[in-house]
Amino acid sequence: ERKDQSNIVTQSVLSCTKNISGLYGLEVWRFDQSTGELINSPIISQGDEESHGVSERTSSGMFIQRTTQEADPYSPDFNSEARDAFERLTDPCRLDHIYPSNTRPGVGLAGLLWSEASTSNAMKAVRNGVQSIRGVPSIRRFTSEIKETLKESNDHIVWREVNTLAQDPLQPYDERLQLYANAGFSLAAGIPYDIHGSRGIIIFFANPHMNHKILRCDTNLRLIQFASQLIGASVAVHEPLREAELMKSVRPVQNWRRLRTKIMAFIRFQRPLMKK
Repeated sequence: ERKDQSNIVTQSVLSCTKNISGLYGLEVWRFDQSTGELINSPIISQGDEESHGVSERTSSGMFIQRTTQEADPYSPDFNSEARDAFERLTDPCRLDHIYPSNTRPGVGLAGLLWSEASTSNAMKAVRNGVQSIRGVPSIRRFTSEIKETLKESNDHIVWREVNTLAQDPLQPYDERLQLYANAGFSLAAGIPYDIHGSRGIIIFFANPHMNHKILRCDTNLRLIQFASQLIGASVAVHEPLREAELMKSVRPVQNWRRLRTKIMAFIRFQRPLMKK
């Protein structure tokens, strides 16, 4: 079941990320409302020719498009410590591999970006909603303003300096967050998604050494926005697919029980006739 989910998510990631400029990789997290935790969705990474041996890293919890410059032996910025941190994040065959475990809002990179996105959306919605009430006393207009504000905030991408987050003394220590910074994943953006109540966040890691005008151009940002929603939909569809498969597997058993009941009723009905 987990493998099927991984394949669906992986296909959506591969189909929409290959043309994103400056992408190092990404992670997919879904929010479990029952536990209040963020859960990582497994991805099968299949790097391109620039990956230099990083291709086909499976079940690391991270999709790798290309190696960070600090961890790339072919790069002038290479250093061995960054390479070690990179492999601990991306190579599940290592004994000291750090897999992304479940986390709560505000803890780790996923939790921090999730909390920031949730807080930003709520504050903007309330502020804009209050302004709309002052101008037009209409509940319908108020709701419309909130939805529009949420849409605008989701369209806005904020790139965060991972090194700054990792060095913040007010943040709880998270080993994986430290490894991101050491491995060269120093620029990240969290794009939340909400597909019919199925919520989560996609974390995009970008190359900080590239031309920022290209990274932040409208075409690239729009592609990232739409890619996050497509990937989010591939995560959200897992639950209805699982329920449909379960219903399909139970149906033959239910049909056989109905048939058995009818056969037994027929046999009981025939016995008095046979005695006569």
